[in-house]
Amino acid sequence: MRHFFKHQRYLFIVVICLIAVYLGSAQAIDGKIAFSSTRDGNFEIYKINADVTNLVRLTRRPAIDTRPVWSPDGEGIAFTSLRNL
Repeated sequence: MRHFFKHQRYLFIVVICLIAVYLGSAQAIDGKIAFSSTRDGNFEIYKINADVTNLVRLTRRPAIDTRPVWSPDGEGIAFTSLRNL
């Protein structure tokens, strides 16, 4: 029975990772999370504290913005954008 729960936990982690990749990915640093979401109808970049406070939308463009990555100092975010299409 213990093996079943161990495998179920790994399956859950794999599913969450696949969802994150499908939705444009997410990255955390120093208690902050940057992610992309279509919650407003288009892929945009957001940041939120790890305790789920202070949600901030960072991009507001009709283009697709995905794959945010924190700078090493945690002050900036680079991301992929299809703004030239």
